[in-house]
Amino acid sequence: MRDMNIANVLISQRHSKGVTQEALALHLGVSKASVSKWEKGTCYPKIELLPEIASYFDISINQLMNYFPHLSESDIHNIYARLLEDFTTKPFENVIAECMSLVKSHYQCFSFVLKITLLYINHLQNAVDNDRKIQIIQMALNLCDHVLKNCSQSDLLQKAMQYKCFLITNGAEKVVE
Repeated sequence: MRDMNIANVLISQRHSKGVTQEALALHLGVSKASVSKWEKGTCYPKIELLPEIASYFDISINQLMNYFPHLSESDIHNIYARLLEDFTTKPFENVIAECMSLVKSHYQCFSFVLKITLLYINHLQNAVDNDRKIQIIQMALNLCDHVLKNCSQSDLLQKAMQYKCFLITNGAEKVVE
């Protein structure tokens, strides 16, 4: 996940809009010292102020927090290639843990979620035992279900359905054998 850097966003937004720390503080009902601390990164605004701050600058809360849950196709490709390499050089469980962490950060980036599902499918055989294989199949099925339930892109829905069918028929049968 990218660093949450409210400080830089606040400074940038204030300067681009020609707003002083005093003016922002007055609008939010906080002290100028509070705004100064936020911009220095020594503390963060209270969570209930985030919508007000974002609205004041006409940006989303995600933009304010410098958080972008959707990855570019290039980012997806680069992360996928790195994880693919990691599966050959690092312990299996470490890579699976990283995949799980990345999915949490980018859960609404459906094309990324499906790439992780594909990694699970393609590296299932590296699990230590059948119980772990079954757990990974279930994780992959859950990701497919998430895409099927929440995505509206037909190409991604088709991939999710294909992966799910494969996991249910071929993957599960091989693990049970």
